[in-house]
Amino acid sequence: MGRSSRRRRANALSAVFVETRRVRRAFERVDDLLECGWEDTFCRALLLLGNSRAGKTQIVTHYVRLRVEEQPDPALRPRIVAVEVPAGCTLKSFAVELLAALNDPDPHHGSQAELTARIAQAVEEQEVDLVVIDEVQRLIDADTDKVKRDVANWLTGLLNKRLCPLLLVGERKAERVFQGNMHLEGRTLGEVVVTPYDWNDPEDRTEFRAVLHMIDAKPRPRGAVRLRVARHGPPDLRLRRGAAWPGGDPHRPGPRHRGAPRAPIRHP
Repeated sequence: MGRSSRRRRANALSAVFVETRRVRRAFERVDDLLECGWEDTFCRALLLLGNSRAGKTQIVTHYVRLRVEEQPDPALRPRIVAVEVPAGCTLKSFAVELLAALNDPDPHHGSQAELTARIAQAVEEQEVDLVVIDEVQRLIDADTDKVKRDVANWLTGLLNKRLCPLLLVGERKAERVFQGNMHLEGRTLGEVVVTPYDWNDPEDRTEFRAVLHMIDAKPRPRGAVRLRVARHGPPDLRLRRGAAWPGGDPHRPGPRHRGAPRAPIRHP
């Protein structure tokens, strides 16, 4: 295959979101987090990890689109807030980023305790169901290669306040943030690892070929596509219409915490 052909396929793939087995598995785990991430006295977190450019951000983006933007029933529409761990992250700079994502009018103002209190208040008042935190590997110092324990412990504190579940997205090395941190590790629902296709795996090989078949199809689909692969014959491609819920019930109840009492907020 020539360079121009490879470029054409890459451009075609960027114009469509393919709902593969990996995507469906990730969506189902995030659904579980929304429904089961509320314990009696704390909330849970889920790790979505993978190498750079593995598709983690696309998974989150399309999850939000399908669950929020294209969900016609307001009762089933979760409130999701996304934030990125800033480069050179400090405890205060991360709190500032989260406050900005929560539309705080002056996120830089106040002590660390005041910032934390405003975050808790905003999550409560806005009835946030899920906070997505991207680039979690930045909690590992790029110069010293040490985990920024103060930020990791602060995240544990947010979960202990039972504000809302957290989806933590980052590279595989972000696992180190949780290793040895019993409190934070004990608050997780495990991890979803986004991996490249393995040519030695027959199912992976079949699905990858189906994706290439879709790219080369005429006319080429655009938007979100559900991909179902049979053992023999061409792949079954179905364009998504409306708020389809991959792997689940479109009429499933909203996040479990709705209407449930939350634990009292105690600020550090």
